[in-house]
Amino acid sequence: MVKFVSYTGKVLPDDLTAKLREPIERETQLLTKEICKTMFENQRLAKQLDRPSCKEFGPLIVSIDAHGNNLFEQNKIKFNEKKDAALAEILPQVGFIK
Repeated sequence: MVKFVSYTGKVLPDDLTAKLREPIERETQLLTKEICKTMFENQRLAKQLDRPSCKEFGPLIVSIDAHGNNLFEQNKIKFNEKKDAALAEILPQVGFIK
């Protein structure tokens, strides 16, 4: 199991790897194309260097106060509201994200 989890943290399935290649080939905006190339290169290096491709995960902290309020859930609602507003503004401008 350890080997499986280690492998899946470094290597994407073939269908996802193919999807990362698509915008590199068809994207016309230079910045977007470079972002896609960087994502693809990061995946290649993760496998080559035997390191996880994503290291942004920190410890999960759940906080429940003395009144039983789950602060994690409250913050998640606020985050999702902000995320949805940001996506509504950004997605129409970015052609490769569906």
